Amino acid sequence: MILGGGFDNKKNIHIIQRGVDYMNFIKIYDDMIKYYSLKSKETSIFTIEQRYKKNILPFFKNYNIEDITPKIYTEWQNYINSKNYKSSYKNILHNEMIRFYNFANMYYNYNFNIPQKCGKFKNDDITEKRNIWTIKELKKFLSVIENKKESLFFELLFFTGCRPGELMALQWKNVYKNRIYIEYTITKRFVNNKRILQNPKTKSSKDFVIIDKFLYKKLLKLKKEESKKEYFSDDSFVFNNNNKPFSHTTIERHKNLYCKKANVYQIQLKEFRHSHASNIFYISHDIELVKKRLRHSSSRITLETYTHFLDKNKREQKALFHLRFF
Repeated sequence: MILGGGFDNKKNIHIIQRGVDYMNFIKIYDDMIKYYSLKSKETSIFTIEQRYKKNILPFFKNYNIEDITPKIYTEWQNYINSKNYKSSYKNILHNEMIRFYNFANMYYNYNFNIPQKCGKFKNDDITEKRNIWTIKELKKFLSVIENKKESLFFELLFFTGCRPGELMALQWKNVYKNRIYIEYTITKRFVNNKRILQNPKTKSSKDFVIIDKFLYKKLLKLKKEESKKEYFSDDSFVFNNNNKPFSHTTIERHKNLYCKKANVYQIQLKEFRHSHASNIFYISHDIELVKKRLRHSSSRITLETYTHFLDKNKREQKALFHLRFF
């Protein structure tokens, strides 16, 4: 409930009564974090807290919510603009402020939303080209990797479309003859100095992914080698270093080195998944197949994100990928 506040319906102006404590921004923030901690994953709360502590609380910590006017909110937007963030990230921060006001509306019956009134940040990002590989680039990349476990990890990324964290969390109990079962993912960020094993991104992500006989044979060979180690069990991580799952930062760093050594252009780890989707779509023109491979909950998500075409080496790409995958 608002302490001493209300709306003048005729003028639509928020009225503050004298002699009543205002709602402090920090107090509302603390209550919001406690509330969402009961409903959200630990990693999600950690991400929200980092956004606030770095970019929101330093500006608003001394304000009461009733004192934040459109002018002050615009000053905060100018403060964020000075940091040269991408527009997409700036609007994530804007949405966090909307979340803050929505919580105040729900929890305290505070019936006003300054961020919605002011509007989001201007989108001045230059559209970035999404990088994808054909099988030709993949083969050059794999040819320089001496670590067979890492080589198989990247190969599975390309030929399954799995997210990196999902493969890092893969356990031997979830490897079958012609498929792997995605049960968990491993967080990229550390929470309380540890990485968290949690459910995948969406409910539909928890599913089987078909693999070909080449990948299965390589997994069997790796399993035979791993079974000689004393820590091995069905619950062991397939892709591990001394019984610890692969690290996002280490794999990213090694990937960059291998790209440079192989003289292929850099792609991000998530773009192995994009490459998988694009190749599958090119040879099949079947959006439902791509949706199934990526374990999306709807075809709309797949259409909006992945159906871009390759412009080079199309004939070779189609033949090689077809022979390898189907």
